[in-house]
Amino acid sequence: MQLRISQVENHLYRIHSHFFERESLFFRQKFQSAEGEERGSSDNNAYTLDDVKSEDFARFLWVFYNPYACLISFVWTGHPDMC
Repeated sequence: MQLRISQVENHLYRIHSHFFERESLFFRQKFQSAEGEERGSSDNNAYTLDDVKSEDFARFLWVFYNPYACLISFVWTGHPDMC
């Protein structure tokens, strides 16, 4: 799984690109620069989210990185294989 670097306000985030590329055309396009170079491949080439606050982005990432998501899925579905 490839990591991407994103900059929101003055914070850099290293995130797994899988969820973003799979679920969002916006992020798939955001990861590509005009020259075709992959954005987010380094701190110096981080993609930026200008209209987002760092605190809001951190909350958004919680959806993907929530350590209790598997437990919640199990309780809700009753199927441990859905984790």
